[in-house]
Parts: sequence; structure tokens; C-alpha cells
Amino acid sequence: MAAAGYLFAINAYFILMTSVVVLALLQVPKSAGLTVKQWRKTRIRMTINAIIVALPVVALLVLRLTNHQPEFDVGRAKDAAMSIYQAIDRLL
Repeated sequence: MAAAGYLFAINAYFILMTSVVVLALLQVPKSAGLTVKQWRKTRIRMTINAIIVALPVVALLVLRLTNHQPEFDVGRAKDAAMSIYQAIDRLL
């Protein structure tokens, strides 16, 4: 599980870097005439989104470094998948 989180973080970083390069090559303006208030609101939203994405990665890193990884229980995973399947089946 931690390896998947690590790969997610690496992929997210490279997607970010590619986006920055492509936007720079296309010469997309950095702001479309935003007022100071609008830019502040946009910056706060970007910061909150970055924190939301980073929290699981940091949590998995801490678990990995402290070697307190929860054991993967196949039975619980099957039960969870079955309950999700049944909930979807009831909706349809």
C-alpha cells in the first residue's frame, strides 16, 4: 500500500511538472485579470487542494517509517467489496 502511495506522489509530481512546462510553452497567461481578492481566494483553494492530496502520502510515509503498517486482511476486503456491490445493486 505504501508503495502505491509513493508511486502516486511521483506521478502527481510529474503531471504537475509537465503541466507547468506545457503551459509555459503555450504562453498561457498566469492570471486572467484577477483582482487581488480573487487571486487570494484562488491561492487558498490551491493550497487546500495540495494539502488534501498530500495528507495520505504523508500518512503512508509515517506508517512506512515507523513499521506500523496494518496487515492486509483479505476477508475484510472481500466483505467491503461485497457490501459496496450490494449497495450499488440496491440503487439500480
